[in-house]
Amino acid sequence: MFKLLFNRNVADTVLNIIKEDKIETKDPVHLEIARDQARKDLALAREELATIKAEYNDVVPRKLWETAENNLKDANQELEALKKDLSELSGNFSVLKSTYDSVEKERNEVVIERNELKRTGTPRPDWEAIYEKTFDEKFGDPELSSDARTKHLLDELTKSRDNTEKDYFTLPEDQSDLPAFLASEERKEVKNLKERFYTNLDLTIEDCNEIKEEIWKERLAENDDEVDKIDIFVKNFLSKKFNFYALDFGHSLRAAAEKYADLPHITDFYEILAGLKPEQGFKRIVEQSSNLLSALQNVDKHKKGYVLVFDLKVELRKLFKLKPDEHMEIIAQFAEEDKFYYGELFENGPNGEPSKMMSLLAEQDEKEKDIYVEQLSVQLEGIDSVGPAEAKIAFMSVDPGINAELINKYIKVNNSCQSLQC
Repeated sequence: MFKLLFNRNVADTVLNIIKEDKIETKDPVHLEIARDQARKDLALAREELATIKAEYNDVVPRKLWETAENNLKDANQELEALKKDLSELSGNFSVLKSTYDSVEKERNEVVIERNELKRTGTPRPDWEAIYEKTFDEKFGDPELSSDARTKHLLDELTKSRDNTEKDYFTLPEDQSDLPAFLASEERKEVKNLKERFYTNLDLTIEDCNEIKEEIWKERLAENDDEVDKIDIFVKNFLSKKFNFYALDFGHSLRAAAEKYADLPHITDFYEILAGLKPEQGFKRIVEQSSNLLSALQNVDKHKKGYVLVFDLKVELRKLFKLKPDEHMEIIAQFAEEDKFYYGELFENGPNGEPSKMMSLLAEQDEKEKDIYVEQLSVQLEGIDSVGPAEAKIAFMSVDPGINAELINKYIKVNNSCQSLQC
Protein backbone atom coordinates (compact mmCIF):
# COMPACT_ATOMS: atom_id res chain seq x y z
CA MET A 1 0.00 0.00 0.00
CA PHE A 2 2.84 2.36 0.92
CA LYS A 3 4.71 1.47 -2.27
CA LEU A 4 1.67 2.24 -4.39
CA LEU A 5 1.26 5.60 -2.73
CA PHE A 6 4.93 6.38 -3.25
CA ASN A 7 4.84 5.56 -6.95
CA ARG A 8 1.79 7.72 -7.38
CA ASN A 9 3.49 10.62 -5.64
CA VAL A 10 6.53 10.25 -7.87
CA ALA A 11 4.36 10.26 -10.98
CA ASP A 12 2.59 13.39 -9.80
CA THR A 13 5.91 15.10 -9.15
CA VAL A 14 7.21 14.28 -12.64
CA LEU A 15 4.06 15.58 -14.24
CA ASN A 16 4.35 18.80 -12.26
CA ILE A 17 7.97 19.25 -13.34
CA ILE A 18 7.03 18.66 -16.99
CA LYS A 19 4.27 21.20 -16.76
CA GLU A 20 6.48 23.74 -15.00
CA ASP A 21 9.34 23.36 -17.53
CA LYS A 22 6.87 23.24 -20.40
CA ILE A 23 8.54 20.12 -21.77
CA GLU A 24 6.61 18.66 -24.64
CA THR A 25 6.75 14.95 -25.01
CA LYS A 26 7.31 13.53 -28.51
CA ASP A 27 6.46 10.25 -30.04
CA PRO A 28 9.55 7.88 -30.13
CA VAL A 29 8.69 6.91 -33.70
CA HIS A 30 8.89 10.54 -34.78
CA LEU A 31 12.21 10.92 -32.95
CA GLU A 32 13.65 7.86 -34.69
CA ILE A 33 12.55 9.15 -38.08
CA ALA A 34 14.09 12.56 -37.28
CA ARG A 35 17.34 10.87 -36.23
CA ASP A 36 17.57 8.90 -39.45
CA GLN A 37 16.89 12.02 -41.49
CA ALA A 38 19.55 13.91 -39.55
CA ARG A 39 22.03 11.13 -40.29
CA LYS A 40 21.22 11.31 -44.00
CA ASP A 41 21.63 15.09 -43.95
CA LEU A 42 24.98 14.70 -42.14
CA ALA A 43 26.23 12.16 -44.70
CA LEU A 44 25.14 14.42 -47.54
CA ALA A 45 26.86 17.42 -45.92
CA ARG A 46 30.08 15.43 -45.50
CA GLU A 47 29.95 14.35 -49.14
CA GLU A 48 29.44 17.92 -50.31
CA LEU A 49 32.31 19.09 -48.05
CA ALA A 50 34.66 16.46 -49.52
CA THR A 51 33.64 17.52 -53.03
CA ILE A 52 34.30 21.18 -52.23
CA LYS A 53 37.74 20.32 -50.78
CA ALA A 54 38.68 18.27 -53.85
CA GLU A 55 37.60 21.01 -56.23
CA TYR A 56 39.50 23.60 -54.18
CA ASN A 57 42.71 21.59 -54.43
CA ASP A 58 42.35 21.38 -58.23
CA VAL A 59 42.03 25.12 -58.78
CA VAL A 60 44.08 28.16 -57.82
CA PRO A 61 42.40 30.66 -55.54
CA ARG A 62 41.72 33.95 -57.27
CA LYS A 63 44.11 35.84 -54.99
CA LEU A 64 46.99 33.49 -55.80
CA TRP A 65 46.04 33.54 -59.47
CA GLU A 66 46.25 37.32 -59.61
CA THR A 67 49.60 37.28 -57.80
CA ALA A 68 51.03 34.71 -60.22
CA GLU A 69 49.67 36.65 -63.20
CA ASN A 70 51.33 39.86 -61.99
CA ASN A 71 54.64 38.03 -61.43
CA LEU A 72 54.50 36.56 -64.93
CA LYS A 73 53.83 39.99 -66.40
CA ASP A 74 56.79 41.48 -64.52
CA ALA A 75 59.01 38.57 -65.58
CA ASN A 76 58.06 39.01 -69.25
CA GLN A 77 58.87 42.71 -69.06
CA GLU A 78 62.23 41.95 -67.46
CA LEU A 79 62.91 39.29 -70.11
CA GLU A 80 62.26 41.77 -72.90
CA ALA A 81 64.60 44.29 -71.27
CA LEU A 82 67.32 41.62 -70.91
CA LYS A 83 66.90 40.57 -74.54
CA LYS A 84 67.36 44.17 -75.58
CA ASP A 85 70.51 44.49 -73.43
CA LEU A 86 71.81 41.19 -74.84
CA SER A 87 71.32 42.43 -78.36
CA GLU A 88 73.29 45.60 -77.61
CA LEU A 89 76.05 43.64 -75.86
CA SER A 90 76.27 41.20 -78.78
CA GLY A 91 76.74 44.09 -81.17
CA ASN A 92 79.42 45.65 -78.95
CA PHE A 93 81.14 42.27 -78.58
CA SER A 94 81.24 41.78 -82.33
CA VAL A 95 82.87 45.18 -82.75
CA LEU A 96 85.39 44.47 -79.99
CA LYS A 97 86.14 41.01 -81.38
CA SER A 98 86.75 42.44 -84.82
CA THR A 99 89.00 45.15 -83.34
CA TYR A 100 90.88 42.57 -81.24
CA ASP A 101 91.48 40.30 -84.24
CA SER A 102 92.77 43.23 -86.23
CA VAL A 103 95.07 44.39 -83.41
CA GLU A 104 96.33 40.84 -82.81
CA LYS A 105 97.13 40.46 -86.51
CA GLU A 106 99.03 43.75 -86.50
CA ARG A 107 100.85 42.74 -83.31
CA ASN A 108 101.94 39.42 -84.82
CA GLU A 109 103.23 41.22 -87.89
CA VAL A 110 105.15 43.67 -85.70
CA VAL A 111 106.61 40.81 -83.64
CA ILE A 112 107.77 39.03 -86.78
CA GLU A 113 109.31 42.25 -88.10
CA ARG A 114 110.98 42.92 -84.74
CA ASN A 115 112.43 39.42 -84.65
CA GLU A 116 113.65 39.87 -88.21
CA LEU A 117 115.38 43.13 -87.30
CA LYS A 118 116.87 41.58 -84.17
CA ARG A 119 118.06 38.64 -86.25
CA THR A 120 119.58 40.60 -89.11
CA GLY A 121 120.47 43.91 -87.42
CA THR A 122 123.84 44.85 -85.96
CA PRO A 123 123.80 44.65 -82.14
CA ARG A 124 124.82 47.69 -80.11
CA PRO A 125 128.41 47.30 -78.87
CA ASP A 126 129.17 46.71 -75.21
CA TRP A 127 131.21 49.88 -74.72
CA GLU A 128 132.42 48.98 -71.24
CA ALA A 129 133.79 45.66 -72.46
CA ILE A 130 135.39 47.44 -75.43
CA TYR A 131 136.94 49.96 -73.07
CA GLU A 132 138.45 47.20 -70.93
CA LYS A 133 139.74 45.34 -73.98
CA THR A 134 141.06 48.50 -75.59
CA PHE A 135 143.34 49.30 -72.70
CA ASP A 136 144.56 45.81 -71.80
CA GLU A 137 148.28 45.17 -71.79
CA LYS A 138 148.43 43.38 -75.11
CA PHE A 139 146.34 45.93 -76.98
CA GLY A 140 148.36 48.79 -75.56
CA ASP A 141 151.68 47.18 -76.48
CA PRO A 142 153.49 49.77 -78.65
CA GLU A 143 155.48 47.00 -80.35
CA LEU A 144 152.32 45.60 -81.94
CA SER A 145 151.25 46.99 -85.25
CA SER A 146 147.88 48.62 -85.72
CA ASP A 147 146.63 45.58 -87.63
CA ALA A 148 147.72 43.22 -84.86
CA ARG A 149 145.97 45.29 -82.20
CA THR A 150 142.79 45.44 -84.31
CA LYS A 151 142.92 41.67 -84.87
CA HIS A 152 143.37 41.08 -81.15
CA LEU A 153 140.41 43.33 -80.34
CA LEU A 154 138.25 41.55 -82.95
CA ASP A 155 139.12 38.12 -81.48
CA GLU A 156 138.22 39.25 -77.98
CA LEU A 157 134.90 40.68 -79.14
CA THR A 158 134.12 37.44 -81.02
CA LYS A 159 134.79 35.38 -77.88
CA SER A 160 132.59 37.71 -75.86
CA ARG A 161 129.77 37.35 -78.40
CA ASP A 162 130.01 33.54 -78.43
CA ASN A 163 129.84 33.39 -74.64
CA THR A 164 126.63 35.41 -74.45
CA GLU A 165 123.28 33.71 -74.40
CA LYS A 166 121.47 33.57 -77.74
CA ASP A 167 118.51 35.83 -78.28
CA TYR A 168 116.97 33.50 -80.86
CA PHE A 169 117.02 29.89 -82.06
CA THR A 170 117.42 28.62 -85.59
CA LEU A 171 116.12 25.25 -86.73
CA PRO A 172 117.71 22.93 -89.27
CA GLU A 173 115.83 21.56 -92.24
CA ASP A 174 115.94 18.01 -90.87
CA GLN A 175 113.74 17.99 -87.77
CA SER A 176 113.22 14.23 -87.51
CA ASP A 177 115.27 13.99 -84.30
CA LEU A 178 113.47 16.86 -82.56
CA PRO A 179 110.62 16.27 -80.08
CA ALA A 180 107.19 17.21 -81.42
CA PHE A 181 106.99 20.39 -79.36
CA LEU A 182 110.25 21.69 -80.90
CA ALA A 183 109.53 20.84 -84.54
CA SER A 184 107.89 23.38 -86.85
CA GLU A 185 105.07 22.09 -89.04
CA GLU A 186 105.16 25.02 -91.45
CA ARG A 187 108.18 26.57 -93.09
CA LYS A 188 108.40 30.24 -92.13
CA GLU A 189 110.50 32.36 -94.44
CA VAL A 190 111.67 35.82 -93.59
CA LYS A 191 112.68 37.60 -96.78
CA ASN A 192 115.82 35.79 -98.03
CA LEU A 193 116.33 33.70 -94.88
CA LYS A 194 115.59 30.00 -95.40
CA GLU A 195 115.95 28.96 -91.74
CA ARG A 196 113.27 29.14 -89.08
CA PHE A 197 114.05 31.14 -85.96
CA TYR A 198 112.33 31.64 -82.61
CA THR A 199 112.90 34.01 -79.73
CA ASN A 200 114.72 32.96 -76.57
CA LEU A 201 112.37 34.08 -73.79
CA ASP A 202 115.11 33.60 -71.18
CA LEU A 203 112.85 31.70 -68.77
CA THR A 204 113.59 32.05 -65.07
CA ILE A 205 113.53 29.21 -62.55
CA GLU A 206 110.09 30.39 -61.42
CA ASP A 207 108.85 30.33 -65.03
CA CYS A 208 110.11 26.77 -65.49
CA ASN A 209 108.52 25.60 -62.24
CA GLU A 210 105.19 27.20 -63.14
CA ILE A 211 105.12 25.55 -66.58
CA LYS A 212 106.20 22.24 -65.05
CA GLU A 213 103.37 22.28 -62.51
CA GLU A 214 100.75 23.14 -65.14
CA ILE A 215 101.97 20.44 -67.53
CA TRP A 216 102.02 17.72 -64.87
CA LYS A 217 98.65 18.78 -63.51
CA GLU A 218 97.02 18.24 -66.91
CA ARG A 219 99.10 15.15 -67.72
CA LEU A 220 98.26 13.34 -64.48
CA ALA A 221 94.56 14.10 -64.95
CA GLU A 222 94.47 12.21 -68.26
CA ASN A 223 93.15 8.68 -68.67
CA ASP A 224 96.12 6.31 -68.99
CA ASP A 225 94.39 4.39 -71.78
CA GLU A 226 93.97 7.44 -74.01
CA VAL A 227 97.15 9.48 -73.51
CA ASP A 228 99.33 10.77 -76.34
CA LYS A 229 103.08 10.50 -76.35
CA ILE A 230 104.58 12.98 -73.92
CA ASP A 231 106.14 15.23 -76.59
CA ILE A 232 102.87 15.41 -78.54
CA PHE A 233 101.01 16.20 -75.32
CA VAL A 234 103.47 19.03 -74.55
CA LYS A 235 103.08 20.37 -78.09
CA ASN A 236 99.29 20.52 -77.69
CA PHE A 237 99.61 22.06 -74.23
CA LEU A 238 101.97 24.84 -75.39
CA SER A 239 99.83 25.54 -78.46
CA LYS A 240 96.71 25.84 -76.32
CA LYS A 241 98.35 28.03 -73.66
CA PHE A 242 100.73 30.21 -75.69
CA ASN A 243 99.22 29.99 -79.19
CA PHE A 244 101.52 31.97 -81.54
CA TYR A 245 104.49 31.66 -79.17
CA ALA A 246 104.28 27.90 -78.53
CA LEU A 247 107.58 27.10 -80.28
CA ASP A 248 109.30 30.04 -78.59
CA PHE A 249 108.40 28.57 -75.20
CA GLY A 250 109.37 25.05 -76.29
CA HIS A 251 112.89 26.07 -77.35
CA SER A 252 113.21 28.36 -74.34
CA LEU A 253 112.51 25.36 -72.10
CA ARG A 254 115.36 23.50 -73.75
CA ALA A 255 117.65 26.51 -73.28
CA ALA A 256 116.58 26.77 -69.63
CA ALA A 257 117.45 23.10 -69.07
CA GLU A 258 120.96 23.83 -70.32
CA LYS A 259 121.18 27.07 -68.36
CA TYR A 260 120.05 25.49 -65.07
CA ALA A 261 121.96 22.25 -65.48
CA ASP A 262 122.82 22.37 -61.77
CA LEU A 263 119.12 21.94 -60.89
CA PRO A 264 118.29 18.26 -61.58
CA HIS A 265 114.52 18.71 -61.30
CA ILE A 266 114.55 21.11 -64.29
CA THR A 267 116.89 19.01 -66.46
CA ASP A 268 114.99 15.82 -65.58
CA PHE A 269 111.73 17.57 -66.44
CA TYR A 270 112.96 18.54 -69.90
CA GLU A 271 114.42 15.07 -70.54
CA ILE A 272 111.03 13.52 -69.71
CA LEU A 273 109.27 15.97 -72.03
CA ALA A 274 111.74 15.21 -74.81
CA GLY A 275 111.26 11.46 -74.36
CA LEU A 276 114.83 10.94 -73.14
CA LYS A 277 113.54 9.54 -69.82
CA PRO A 278 110.37 7.52 -69.15
CA GLU A 279 107.60 9.46 -67.49
CA GLN A 280 106.05 6.44 -65.74
CA GLY A 281 108.58 6.58 -62.91
CA PHE A 282 107.88 10.23 -62.15
CA LYS A 283 104.10 9.72 -62.35
CA ARG A 284 104.37 6.78 -59.96
CA ILE A 285 106.35 8.81 -57.40
CA VAL A 286 103.90 11.72 -57.62
CA GLU A 287 101.01 9.32 -57.03
CA GLN A 288 102.78 7.67 -54.08
CA SER A 289 103.59 11.03 -52.50
CA SER A 290 100.04 12.32 -52.99
CA ASN A 291 98.45 9.15 -51.58
CA LEU A 292 100.73 9.18 -48.53
CA LEU A 293 100.00 12.84 -47.79
CA SER A 294 96.23 12.25 -48.11
CA ALA A 295 96.42 9.23 -45.82
CA LEU A 296 98.35 11.15 -43.13
CA GLN A 297 95.92 14.07 -43.33
CA ASN A 298 93.01 11.67 -42.86
CA VAL A 299 94.67 10.20 -39.76
CA ASP A 300 95.38 13.71 -38.43
CA LYS A 301 91.70 14.51 -37.94
CA HIS A 302 92.37 17.39 -35.56
CA LYS A 303 94.84 19.05 -37.98
CA LYS A 304 97.72 19.06 -35.49
CA GLY A 305 100.31 18.68 -38.24
CA TYR A 306 101.66 15.35 -37.03
CA VAL A 307 100.76 11.68 -36.60
CA LEU A 308 102.15 9.04 -34.29
CA VAL A 309 104.88 6.76 -35.65
CA PHE A 310 102.62 3.74 -35.13
CA ASP A 311 99.91 5.30 -37.32
CA LEU A 312 102.56 6.27 -39.88
CA LYS A 313 103.75 2.65 -40.21
CA VAL A 314 100.17 1.41 -40.47
CA GLU A 315 99.45 3.79 -43.37
CA LEU A 316 102.76 2.93 -45.05
CA ARG A 317 101.94 -0.76 -44.92
CA LYS A 318 98.46 -0.13 -46.36
CA LEU A 319 99.81 1.95 -49.26
CA PHE A 320 103.10 0.15 -50.00
CA LYS A 321 102.60 -3.55 -49.43
CA LEU A 322 105.95 -4.48 -51.01
CA LYS A 323 108.05 -1.81 -49.29
CA PRO A 324 110.78 -3.40 -47.13
CA ASP A 325 110.68 -2.77 -43.38
CA GLU A 326 114.04 -1.02 -43.45
CA HIS A 327 112.69 1.54 -45.90
CA MET A 328 109.77 2.25 -43.59
CA GLU A 329 112.19 2.70 -40.71
CA ILE A 330 114.12 5.25 -42.76
CA ILE A 331 110.92 7.25 -43.28
CA ALA A 332 110.06 6.95 -39.59
CA GLN A 333 113.44 8.47 -38.66
CA PHE A 334 112.03 11.89 -39.53
CA ALA A 335 109.84 11.60 -36.40
CA GLU A 336 110.57 13.58 -33.24
CA GLU A 337 109.67 11.96 -29.92
CA ASP A 338 107.27 9.49 -31.56
CA LYS A 339 105.57 12.33 -33.49
CA PHE A 340 105.90 12.46 -37.28
CA TYR A 341 105.53 16.09 -38.44
CA TYR A 342 104.66 15.59 -42.10
CA GLY A 343 103.96 19.17 -43.29
CA GLU A 344 107.49 20.34 -44.11
CA LEU A 345 108.44 16.96 -45.60
CA PHE A 346 105.95 17.45 -48.43
CA GLU A 347 106.89 21.06 -49.27
CA ASN A 348 108.98 21.82 -52.38
CA GLY A 349 112.36 23.53 -52.09
CA PRO A 350 112.95 27.27 -52.65
CA ASN A 351 113.83 26.72 -56.33
CA GLY A 352 111.03 24.23 -56.93
CA GLU A 353 113.06 21.17 -55.99
CA PRO A 354 111.03 18.06 -55.09
CA SER A 355 110.07 17.74 -51.42
CA LYS A 356 112.18 15.66 -49.06
CA MET A 357 109.54 12.94 -48.93
CA MET A 358 109.19 12.80 -52.71
CA SER A 359 112.98 12.57 -53.14
CA LEU A 360 113.18 9.80 -50.53
CA LEU A 361 110.31 7.86 -52.13
CA ALA A 362 112.01 8.19 -55.54
CA GLU A 363 115.29 6.91 -54.14
CA GLN A 364 113.58 3.98 -52.43
CA ASP A 365 111.52 3.24 -55.55
CA GLU A 366 114.67 2.68 -57.60
CA LYS A 367 116.00 0.22 -55.03
CA GLU A 368 112.62 -1.52 -54.70
CA LYS A 369 112.45 -2.02 -58.48
CA ASP A 370 115.80 -3.82 -58.36
CA ILE A 371 114.56 -5.98 -55.47
CA TYR A 372 111.33 -6.74 -57.36
CA VAL A 373 113.20 -7.79 -60.51
CA GLU A 374 115.61 -9.89 -58.46
CA GLN A 375 112.71 -11.70 -56.78
CA LEU A 376 111.13 -12.36 -60.19
CA SER A 377 114.43 -13.72 -61.44
CA VAL A 378 114.55 -16.12 -58.50
CA GLN A 379 111.01 -17.32 -59.27
CA LEU A 380 111.93 -17.86 -62.94
CA GLU A 381 115.29 -19.49 -62.20
CA GLY A 382 115.71 -22.80 -63.97
CA ILE A 383 112.97 -22.14 -66.55
CA ASP A 384 114.43 -22.30 -70.05
CA SER A 385 111.50 -20.78 -71.92
CA VAL A 386 109.41 -18.19 -70.10
CA GLY A 387 105.88 -17.82 -71.43
CA PRO A 388 102.87 -15.80 -70.26
CA ALA A 389 101.75 -18.56 -67.89
CA GLU A 390 105.12 -18.80 -66.16
CA ALA A 391 105.35 -15.00 -65.97
CA LYS A 392 101.91 -14.74 -64.33
CA ILE A 393 102.85 -17.36 -61.72
CA ALA A 394 106.11 -15.50 -60.97
CA PHE A 395 104.36 -12.14 -60.65
CA MET A 396 101.68 -13.53 -58.35
CA SER A 397 104.29 -15.27 -56.20
CA VAL A 398 106.26 -12.05 -55.69
CA ASP A 399 103.23 -9.73 -55.50
CA PRO A 400 100.05 -11.56 -54.35
CA GLY A 401 98.02 -8.35 -54.62
CA ILE A 402 98.74 -7.79 -58.32
CA ASN A 403 95.78 -8.09 -60.69
CA ALA A 404 95.56 -9.89 -64.02
CA GLU A 405 95.16 -6.63 -65.95
CA LEU A 406 98.48 -5.28 -64.70
CA ILE A 407 100.24 -8.58 -65.39
CA ASN A 408 98.93 -8.61 -68.97
CA LYS A 409 100.10 -5.01 -69.35
CA TYR A 410 103.63 -5.97 -68.26
CA ILE A 411 103.66 -8.90 -70.66
CA LYS A 412 102.33 -6.78 -73.51
CA VAL A 413 104.89 -4.01 -72.98
CA ASN A 414 107.84 -6.39 -72.78
CA ASN A 415 106.39 -8.81 -75.37
CA SER A 416 108.15 -11.56 -73.45
CA CYS A 417 109.61 -12.09 -70.01
CA GLN A 418 113.09 -12.96 -71.24
CA SER A 419 114.33 -9.55 -70.12
CA LEU A 420 113.75 -10.65 -66.52
CA GLN A 421 116.57 -13.15 -66.80
CA CYS A 422 119.16 -10.35 -66.50
